Formats: sequence, structure tokens, C-alpha cells
Amino acid sequence: VPREALAFARVAAGFWQSTLSPLHGAFLAATIARGGTTPPLHVIRRVEGAPAPVAPPAPRRVLDEETARALGKMMVGTVEFGTARRGFHDADGNPYLGALEVAGKTGSLTRRDGGYLAYSWFVGFAPAHKPEVAIAVLLGNGPDYRVRAPQVARELLAEYFRVPPPRPLIASR
Repeated sequence: VPREALAFARVAAGFWQSTLSPLHGAFLAATIARGGTTPPLHVIRRVEGAPAPVAPPAPRRVLDEETARALGKMMVGTVEFGTARRGFHDADGNPYLGALEVAGKTGSLTRRDGGYLAYSWFVGFAPAHKPEVAIAVLLGNGPDYRVRAPQVARELLAEYFRVPPPRPLIASR
């Protein structure tokens, strides 16, 4: 961990000497959802034939439970009124997923060297107060097309929880 303030901030923001895969993002979201305890990950020893079972590592506390709960509340705020709001609410503020409360964190980064690519991230879990699933979405958009990760996360969660699509505001004939 860098000691200089600017270097530390760059690492913390993901702009310097750091990498994060979508799997790791989902792992982090699941850890927060579990109150700061890591989820057991399962390893498959081989794909061909019958996989040999591998015992997952024991969960371990990596974050104070109070801190994890506070982070979870902030993540609900990100979906309710923050940077993920438009992905989870229509223009009138109605939630696309009904009463399903989602906790999430967004991220974005634009690469211009070697061609334009806009990254859009969403990591989170649902339901926020009794989590069942953690999710991570990473998208790369070119200059002419823009889909944001919270929108895709909403669609995945709607499918997972079998939330019916929103009714049209005007009845069709």
C-alpha cells in the first residue's frame, strides 16, 4: 500500500497499479453482503469427466461487521439515489424491480490510448437486507454505443428473482 497520499488515492480509486476482475468484484460484494465474512469459493479440479470435489476454504472475517453493514447501507444509497439510480428506476423514480432492494457500487473509467474504450462497472447484492446473490458486471463501450453496467445488472437481477417487466404506462390497443 503506497504511503504517499496521492499514490494511495490512485490505488484506492483503481487508477494505478491495481486490477480487479468481475469475479473478484462479486467476491467483494458477497463479503460485504455476508457482514464482512468471505464466502466459500468452490474450485473444480477438472472439467472433463467427473469433477473431483475440492473442499472450499473456511470463511474468514476480513472486515468488521459494523463496517460491512455501513458499506451495505451506502451501497443501497448508490442504487436508490446515487450513480446507479437511472439503471434501477424509471424517469418518474419508480423502481424497475418493485420492492426488491439492491445494494451496489458503480465505477467508470475511460481509456483513450490505443483506441477509445469506456468501462462501466457495477458490483452489488440483493436483496439488500437478506442477501441471496452477489453480482458483478463489467462492460466496455466504444464511442458510438453506451450501455451502463447498472442497467445490465438490473436485467440480470430481474431474471434471477423473476421480477415481471414493468407495465406500460399507457395501455396498448
